[in-house]
Amino acid sequence: MTIFPFSTAFANDSGGTETQYKQLLGWGVLDAGDAPDYSGPVTRRLLLQTLCGCVYGVTAYPDQSALRNSSSHGFTFADIADGTEDCSLAVNAALVYHMLAGRYDSDPAVRYADLDQTVTCEEALIFVTRLLDWYTGGAGELARLHRPGLPPQHWTVANHLGIINGDSYYKSVYSVMTADMAEQPLQFGQLVSMIHTLLLTELTVNDYGTERRAFLLGEVVSRR
Repeated sequence: MTIFPFSTAFANDSGGTETQYKQLLGWGVLDAGDAPDYSGPVTRRLLLQTLCGCVYGVTAYPDQSALRNSSSHGFTFADIADGTEDCSLAVNAALVYHMLAGRYDSDPAVRYADLDQTVTCEEALIFVTRLLDWYTGGAGELARLHRPGLPPQHWTVANHLGIINGDSYYKSVYSVMTADMAEQPLQFGQLVSMIHTLLLTELTVNDYGTERRAFLLGEVVSRR
């Protein structure tokens, strides 16, 4: 994995959410088709696509057989058609990056990805911290997700890492996310602020038993 050192050029830029958005476009994390209606709601599809783009991207999967045959998963998404971009996205989000568990009614082997559904702030932080847990190997702050007898501390992890409500030169109404906003729809401006901050957050990574420091932006840059 590539380590990308923090550049003071980012810290000195005070262009706010618009600058963050343009930088994410330049890094290839967002597509130009994602119109910057910053107050508009974000779907699960867009959030998961963006988060996959923060690591190694979306690997093509023609069907869900790998997900169905996995000993750690063993389910498929009933609302996802084989041979589609959504199929690849859902398999990556569930099987590769361990973000998406899906909902089910009576049979846990048949689940729903609900990619068209608007994602809430709480769901967004759960997806983000699950991705970081996978990427870091549960190192550093991510150990809070695995404390015996305690529920996963998604909000605490995101706060302590500074992914939300942290010190930033890009302060705006979209950089604030508090627990009382948990059930509110995630706005596009919040997505932009959160993802931009995520890429520039220094992480502790457990690399085969050795801890090191890394930035997710390094993974993005290395693919370009």
